[in-house]
Amino acid sequence: MSVRRRLILLLCAIIAIFAVALFVIWQIDRQQFAALEGARLTQRKEALDRFLQQWGTSLRAFVNQQSRSDGLLEAIKNSDRAWVEANLSSSVLTDYGAHTLWIYRADGSLFFGRNSLYVDKLDEAPVPRDGFEKLFSNQKAVHFFAKAPAGVVEIRGATVHPSRDAERTSPAGGYLFVGRLWSPEELKEMSTFHGDALSLVDTSYATDGLVLPNGTIAFTQNLPGWDGKAAGRLLVQSESPWMTHISVLRWQTWAWVIAFTVVLIGAVLFALRKWVWRPMRRLGQSLRGEDVTLIRAYDNDRGEVGAIARMIRSFFEQREAILREMNARRQAEKALHDTEEQLRHSQKIEAVGRLAGGVAYDFNNFLTAIIGYGLLLQERLARDTEARTQLEEMLKAAYRAATLTRQLLAFSRKQILYPRTIDLNKLVQDLEPMLRRLVKYQVELRVLADAPQSSVRVDRTQMEQVLLSLVDNARDAMPNGGILTVSTADTLIPEPTEQNGIELPAGTYVTLEVSDTGTGMDEATRERIFEPFFTTKPAGDAIGLSLAAVYGTVQQSGGAITVKSTPGEGSTFLIHLPLVAEPATDLASSPYQPNAYIRPQGETVLIVESDPGVLRLVSSVLTQQGFRVLTAEDAASARTLEEQNPGTIRLLLTNAVVRGGSGAELAEEFRRRQTQMEVLYMNGYPEFHGQENTVSGDEEHLLVKPFTPAVLIERVCQILSSRSIGGSRAERRPRALDVTVEAAGR
Repeated sequence: MSVRRRLILLLCAIIAIFAVALFVIWQIDRQQFAALEGARLTQRKEALDRFLQQWGTSLRAFVNQQSRSDGLLEAIKNSDRAWVEANLSSSVLTDYGAHTLWIYRADGSLFFGRNSLYVDKLDEAPVPRDGFEKLFSNQKAVHFFAKAPAGVVEIRGATVHPSRDAERTSPAGGYLFVGRLWSPEELKEMSTFHGDALSLVDTSYATDGLVLPNGTIAFTQNLPGWDGKAAGRLLVQSESPWMTHISVLRWQTWAWVIAFTVVLIGAVLFALRKWVWRPMRRLGQSLRGEDVTLIRAYDNDRGEVGAIARMIRSFFEQREAILREMNARRQAEKALHDTEEQLRHSQKIEAVGRLAGGVAYDFNNFLTAIIGYGLLLQERLARDTEARTQLEEMLKAAYRAATLTRQLLAFSRKQILYPRTIDLNKLVQDLEPMLRRLVKYQVELRVLADAPQSSVRVDRTQMEQVLLSLVDNARDAMPNGGILTVSTADTLIPEPTEQNGIELPAGTYVTLEVSDTGTGMDEATRERIFEPFFTTKPAGDAIGLSLAAVYGTVQQSGGAITVKSTPGEGSTFLIHLPLVAEPATDLASSPYQPNAYIRPQGETVLIVESDPGVLRLVSSVLTQQGFRVLTAEDAASARTLEEQNPGTIRLLLTNAVVRGGSGAELAEEFRRRQTQMEVLYMNGYPEFHGQENTVSGDEEHLLVKPFTPAVLIERVCQILSSRSIGGSRAERRPRALDVTVEAAGR
């Protein structure tokens, strides 16, 4: 028989014998001890109940006797305290073992009180006046306990009736309470009479039969208060010679078990040392030292040891090949894991982006109606009125909702951008006054906008929002002050690279850097910093879209953003934007001046809008401005109105997407007959803006939702009067709702 088989059989036999013996001993011991414990516990509980009944006999007798006393009843009715002093004196209470006495009238007011306690003064019974009816609703004599600083007071009480009313069926003429303090001295005396050690414990301490190592049984008895809740607990410790003997017997039994176990382990160790450890030690030394000479003695062994020795030699020969294969596999698995993580992250971001684009249309329609009607109502309300203040708060909430929508669209890269070639240095310099107002006075702001080349093609407004968001986050990261630096520089990226999931081709970039000396971030936070709805700020202070919107805007602008941070050392955000060769456009010199446009009167405007709220708002605003308004909710209704209209339609104000067609199709069809008709598209759905052949004309003909009535009027007047004043459309930018960082909230 081989060594391995011998070892396995020996171990199995030892384990089986030990397990069976241990299980049998444990079962016998458990059953015997549980039976004795249960019998002893039941006996001591019954003995305690009998003792407490006997101990309270004097109080019960006093209450039964005095509560059916005609003298006490008359004394309560006549407020005769002298009778009580004479018949219920302190000596009488002492004879009955009582320490306190309270007598109440039938209305619950205190008539008389006597207290022989000099430490625990109880001026009144521990029962509220409105609790008497509940206390005596089901029984005329009550027994409860009340907590006192020096112990627990046992209280017995009853309703007061005439002596002839043994059943207490007549209305109660008053209430009688008598109490006895269970002080430590009293508990010692009770322990002497009862035979078990009695003590008071906190109400949170509870045990239903605890056997201590010395054989003592401990259990607790609940002491109910007047409302049924525990006023205290009585701990009973009963010493039992039987339980002590059983405890010793158990320890002796387990000592034999341990001794038997030690013997078995010794036998197993001897066998292992002889048949396993000694040869395996040499095999191990050979493996650690890579020396096969130590195991040559086992070359001719036909057992397991010889087989292992031959395997070791084979292992040394194949080790290098195995290690190379394992390293290659680990690298491949790591690359696959990283790719899967990037794919899951991209899918999650794309899913939230689709959701944001899906709700943008309806949400922007709602905001257009809310803000528009709110502003119209604001004009009718007098200043410094409560109604106007409430309305302004509502408009602030709507502005914040509009900002939230723009952040969602920015993060999902579906916002409408109007890129222009701008000077990034000048943008930072123009924003410097606002940035200084934004940061706290403890924060030192340093602006170094001195990149040699700084022309980039971006949406100026969105890039301003990106810078404001980064500065705002940097300020919050420095609650105790610090240094915040905003700088620009030229960066050469020699080869294509990836930054936070954004592919950057090789080339020259203008880098916008925002760094702080704040709290910094750990690696886990850095990995999630650009995720939507992720924030490290307390709940209610932020919604976690600020940096997600920054990420979306930068990516949509053809750039990339990275973050470097160490806990306790601050953070640095780097935005790389492609450098362009064309000169920057000076937006400040744009000839767009809304007030320069005249307001035509009596012109016909056809409005096509599927949302009823927006349709009514736009119609009402233009009607008040003197326009003749035709309204349609779908393409079919618009065609009917256009055919039936006898005059000229000067403006088609249509939603980009309408039921039964599109705004572009309606414009193309109507212009065959209405040659002087202008078109203004209302757009609340960002996906529409990127489609080809959807909107004809330049950006001047696009009105982005949500918009205000003032913006609507200016855009309509701008289009209708553009031919007469000869304005340049290329320099005019569609205006949407303008919400600053301060107004919209962060």
